[in-house]
Amino acid sequence: MKQPLVFPASEQDDVELQQLIEFYNETLGFCPNSVKTMFHRPQILSENVVDDVSTPHINETLLYDIVMSEGAKAYLTRNVNVYNEAQLFKPYKDLSKMIAGLIHQCNPNYLFAESLATSILEMSHSLNFYNKNLPSLTGFSINNNVYKILLKYI
Repeated sequence: MKQPLVFPASEQDDVELQQLIEFYNETLGFCPNSVKTMFHRPQILSENVVDDVSTPHINETLLYDIVMSEGAKAYLTRNVNVYNEAQLFKPYKDLSKMIAGLIHQCNPNYLFAESLATSILEMSHSLNFYNKNLPSLTGFSINNNVYKILLKYI
């Protein structure tokens, strides 16, 4: 049997997961494994960046802002094939593949897991940017935690 890309989260890890499991146990009589698996949502997709005091020579907030505002330009270029052959997009593709694996674990018959995973990544980047710079495009309050909103949205 093939090993899953992501193992289900343990209910001992998080109070929010415990509450979800209790809800499903009460309503369905069991908790679907996909609930525990999808609980591993990468917070990096939407968390606010905090500067790390151990690296004073790097302004993480500024770096994050640059990546968010300029990131798409990395692959929306005429040299995208050259950059792809040099595996410059490997970390992005690995993250997308991990998310697609989670989607396949929830529904093995879903045909477009890779497209959905890429859409989720791009959406999370866009919503963070829009919430910070053009909040009327999101409908979120500027004070809202985009990560928590994305968890409900996804």
